[in-house]
Amino acid sequence: MPRHHHRRNVPLAVLAAMLLAGCGSHTTTTGILVVGLETAAPQYTQSLLVTLSGGPSSPAPQIVNNPGLSDATFGKLLPGAYTVTVTAYDSIDGAGKVTGNGSANAAVSAGQTTPLAVSLVGTGAN
Repeated sequence: MPRHHHRRNVPLAVLAAMLLAGCGSHTTTTGILVVGLETAAPQYTQSLLVTLSGGPSSPAPQIVNNPGLSDATFGKLLPGAYTVTVTAYDSIDGAGKVTGNGSANAAVSAGQTTPLAVSLVGTGAN
């Protein structure tokens, strides 16, 4: 009889451990950075290459065709200081001649969405 009683407690102990593991606060350990690209891009710009550097996360660069119509959003970033670099190109898909560039710094916090505007300076290329 003690053996049967012991076997019933094992599944209950496993169930209790699973429930306890699921309890507690769910904390978000990452943040989001939204790079606003609505600012006027240099003349002849067809695409923007947006890169992040310097922070604890290393997301892939993003290419934005039709600048001014959308933002570049980087999700699941570890908290920290990042440098955002935007390079404007005269062709789609981040190709062709560079028509302008700009950079800005951003601090990403866990559980927060950080908006950032980057001003672009034209290179005079056309």
